Amino acid sequence: MESFSPPKDFDAEREPALKSNNNKVAVDPEAVADKLLAALASGNFEHLEQARQAFVAEPKVETIVAEKPLQPPVTFADTDEIRLREEEEALRRAEQELEQRRAEVQAARKRAEEDARLRVIEVQRREFETEARRRAAGETERLANLDSTRKQLEAVARERARKEELLTAEIESLRRAEQSLLERVAEADARLGLQREAYHRADAEAKLRAEREQWLTSEIERLRAAEQEQSKRIEEIGARVLAQLEARYRIETDAKQRAENERQINAEIDSLRDIEAEQTKLLAEKESVRAALEMASQTAAAKMRELAEAEKQLRGEIETLQAAAQLRVAGIEEQRARLATQFEIRQQTEAEVAKLAKREQELNEKLRALGEAKAQQRARITQHQEALELATAGIEELNRKESELAGEIDRLRKSEQEHVGRIAEIEERLRPQEEAHLKAEIEAQLRAEREQTRLAEIAAVCAQTEATAAERARKEASLNEQIEALRQGEAAQQDRIAAAEVSFRAQQEAHQKAAAEARVRAEEQERQLAELKAAGVQIEAEAAKQYEAEQVLKANVDRLRQAEQEQLKRIEASRAAVAASEAALSEHRAEAQRLTEKQESLTREIANTREAEQRLLKRIVELEARFLEQGRARQLAEDKVKQQTEKADRLNAEIETLRQAEADRWKRSEEIKARMPAQEEARRRAEAEAQLLTEQEQELNVALGVLRESEAEQLKRIEEIQARLAEQVKVCYAAEAEAKQHVEKEQSANAELETLRQAKNEKARSVTEAELRLREQETTRHHNQAEVQRRQEKEHQLNSEIEALRRSEAEQLKRIEEADNRLRTLEESRHRAKAEAKQRADREQQIAEEIATLQKTEAENLSRIRTAEERLLSHQEAARQAAAEAQRVEEEELSRLNELDAVCEKAEADARQRAARERTLKAKVKSLRLIEEEQAHRVTEAEAHLADDEDRRVEPYAANEVQPVAETREIEPVPEPWLVLDLNHADNGAGAEAKHEGVNAGPEPKATSNERGLEPFTADHSIPAGLEERLNGRDSAERAAALADLAELGTEESFRLITRSFDDPSAEVRNAAARALRDLHTDVAASFTRALREASPERRRNIGAAIAGSGLAANAVNSLAGEGRDRTYDAFSILFLMAKAGEVQPLLQTISKHANVEVRLTATKVLALSNQQQVLPALRSLAARDSLPPDVQSAVMEAIYAMSTQSRERLQTLA
Repeated sequence: MESFSPPKDFDAEREPALKSNNNKVAVDPEAVADKLLAALASGNFEHLEQARQAFVAEPKVETIVAEKPLQPPVTFADTDEIRLREEEEALRRAEQELEQRRAEVQAARKRAEEDARLRVIEVQRREFETEARRRAAGETERLANLDSTRKQLEAVARERARKEELLTAEIESLRRAEQSLLERVAEADARLGLQREAYHRADAEAKLRAEREQWLTSEIERLRAAEQEQSKRIEEIGARVLAQLEARYRIETDAKQRAENERQINAEIDSLRDIEAEQTKLLAEKESVRAALEMASQTAAAKMRELAEAEKQLRGEIETLQAAAQLRVAGIEEQRARLATQFEIRQQTEAEVAKLAKREQELNEKLRALGEAKAQQRARITQHQEALELATAGIEELNRKESELAGEIDRLRKSEQEHVGRIAEIEERLRPQEEAHLKAEIEAQLRAEREQTRLAEIAAVCAQTEATAAERARKEASLNEQIEALRQGEAAQQDRIAAAEVSFRAQQEAHQKAAAEARVRAEEQERQLAELKAAGVQIEAEAAKQYEAEQVLKANVDRLRQAEQEQLKRIEASRAAVAASEAALSEHRAEAQRLTEKQESLTREIANTREAEQRLLKRIVELEARFLEQGRARQLAEDKVKQQTEKADRLNAEIETLRQAEADRWKRSEEIKARMPAQEEARRRAEAEAQLLTEQEQELNVALGVLRESEAEQLKRIEEIQARLAEQVKVCYAAEAEAKQHVEKEQSANAELETLRQAKNEKARSVTEAELRLREQETTRHHNQAEVQRRQEKEHQLNSEIEALRRSEAEQLKRIEEADNRLRTLEESRHRAKAEAKQRADREQQIAEEIATLQKTEAENLSRIRTAEERLLSHQEAARQAAAEAQRVEEEELSRLNELDAVCEKAEADARQRAARERTLKAKVKSLRLIEEEQAHRVTEAEAHLADDEDRRVEPYAANEVQPVAETREIEPVPEPWLVLDLNHADNGAGAEAKHEGVNAGPEPKATSNERGLEPFTADHSIPAGLEERLNGRDSAERAAALADLAELGTEESFRLITRSFDDPSAEVRNAAARALRDLHTDVAASFTRALREASPERRRNIGAAIAGSGLAANAVNSLAGEGRDRTYDAFSILFLMAKAGEVQPLLQTISKHANVEVRLTATKVLALSNQQQVLPALRSLAARDSLPPDVQSAVMEAIYAMSTQSRERLQTLA
């Protein structure tokens, strides 16, 4: 503010007035006007200049003085006015000094604040530059790390795809190995079944041998009865013939052996050809030798075939050789024995050569296979190692990336907190400045400038932070794109894995493929990730195992090399053996020549002895057939025992192989169990990652909350700034009102000045005061204008700040929206991580279930192997027992043959006596029937008594021919020869009838067979007439009731009528006849046996159906489990007779459904003994069921085998 100041040479005290001409004081208006003009040099001089001109234009004082009277001298009032002017001048000077001091203080304050502000700005600028350089370096390093991470992730993805393929192939190989193991177990079971069938076959053959022994016994009886007169001669001739037969048998055996040797030689020659093709370099020098051997072998084979044909032609002639030819035959045998020995030596040599060649080939194949397996294993080890390294590097890179992201988030959070702190500090600084602004406008201006500066700095910092955040967002977006690309690559790889898995499970999941494809891909991806994480430990273990396997392979290769050297030595030895065989072949040729000569001599001798031995040819052939059959049976039993032993050895080897495979499988399961902790660790790691993502999400939520709080604070600050702006606007309005007031005052001052102009006579003090007031008003107006201008600038600045805050708010809202988007992305990632963790848990559970299934399968396989071992042990024991039994049977055969000789002699004498007695009795019966009809009953009774006596005499001898019934837990059937019933009725029935006819010559069939405990029926023809009418009635129920009454009579006629009722067309009558026949006699088995023997084929079938339909079969089945011997025997006999009659359905139902296992086993044996071939399909269908107990199923298999064997033997016998 400027004030009025007088001129320098003006002194109000010294020159209070002007002097006149008469030396008195006078006033000079021009001088006064000039001084006023000089004094007001710094003010608004426009009005003063006008006033001066007006003042100068006034008439002079002298004129006025001339016109007016002279004024009086200066008075006391003038002195007061001068004093007042001086005081006003002093006040003006003091005010001016005060203004100068204020200006100096304000300038010093401005300089200090400006220096402080500049220092703060410099420090902040340096900090920002350092932070910018550090962030630029960090961003550069982060970009490089992210680039390397992307490359590593791509490599990890590629390696993961390759490892997934390898793991899929390995899983497929494991599944194939498991399938092969199951197939081996099935094969072992099949072999056990074959072993069991072989055992049963041996048992059946032992039974057949016993039956043949009985047949031989009966044959010997007939032979001895027919040749008793020539026994001595037959014995002598038999001895010679036996020797000749033995010689012929040896010749035939040698011929067969030669044919077999020929085939073996041909086969071995073929094998030698193969071996020579593989080892052409080693055996090239022996090619000519081999060709010569082949020609010699062919020539020898041709000669041997000629000899065999000649021997076949001479086979019938050799039977008539005389005793004199035995010496020659012995020589021939010696030559043939030598020939056979040479053939055996050659055969052994060639077999050894073939074995060596085969073993060499197998060793070569094993070497190749081992080399390939070794190369594959090395490749797999290398791949697994690379995959492990890449997976480890990928995991470390991911962990490092996560730590870097976490550090970046922490830095952003800290930077945001620093910005918030700075904003808070700025606000704290703004508050006192705003208060100072209310107190002083200068401080408000300084505070506004400082705030503007700091706001600019904050805006710069925010812009830099936003640029950093944008750069980070861009990098994160690029990283997300790279991760998404990697995920897409993994998804594509997983698609291929899922496709492979779907192709493997196409049969099971064909209908769910479209719906479950995405789920399967996700699950497979997580599974593969878990397997990749778990592959490390497995790969290390496999590497160690592979190293050990390589060492073992090296040792095996060394051993194979040694074996190759040994094989070469053996080949040299075989060459020497071939040379020896060539020499033996030449000897064979000479021997063949000698044999030809001997054959000619034998032909001449045969021609001489043919006539003498022609009479005994048929008899000798029969004896030969019997002895050959015995020898063949014995040899067959020995061969089968040997085969069983070999099969047992093979089974032991296979079981050992299965044990090794099971051990490997157990080892695999242990490895899988060992992998489980790694998988569990991977699952925990995934859960930790999910937890980390959750924590990061929470931290982002906190950061978002902080940002929202910061936004609220910003909004609050904006509202405060708007409030302050409103206050400043109010102040501006007040200043404008004051300016208006000043304008009005100025107008009033102008009016007063006009008044002064009009009243020129006013005093100078009024003009000065008016000028002073005018200057003050002008100064105030200028100050108000400057204030208004400053306020307008401040308002504009505030508007720009508000606009900047709005932009900052928009950007902050944008950042918040981006943070929300990132938060949603993290939320989705968290949900996805949860879903992946859940899928991983499901996959782990599935793996655990698969492991449990594998363990269960393994336990089942172990159980099956143990069962197979037990069965093998039992079969081995059975084989040993069968061998012992065969040996015992052979010994018993020798003893029985001796016993049978004595029995046959006694039986022949008894038979002759019985025949004579029977002839006498028959003659007596005929004469008595012709003479006395009334004595028929007594004659029949006498015949019955005589037959009973004969049976008692024959029974002790017949007991040796029939094996007794043994009762342990189950009833063994009576041997078949005592009852031969066949539905085909080819010869059994005829034989039985012929036998009856040979024994009983009476008109009525008698029960004279060897039925157990059968008593003859009383021949009573006194059947009541009423009963006969009922039997002949039309009502089937009446006929059935009559049969029940007929059974009570117990006569022979009752038996005849009951058996005749089996031909009744009514099933009810036939069933009643079966019940009546049961009640007719206490020995039920004997009654049905007699009925069946005397019945026609049609009646036999009806009797079998009646036994089943009348309930007798069901009762007999239930009686099989009883305690009584007789009851059990009757039940067994009834069921056996029913089966022999062709009715087998009750037995099949019993085998299939009965609750008692022992009864089912007994029914199976009864059915097997019946030898009904038509039940084989039904038995096979029963054996195929899984619901049968193991014992019953084994018994059914044995029955099938026994019946099939009997059928084949019968066909061979018929042929």
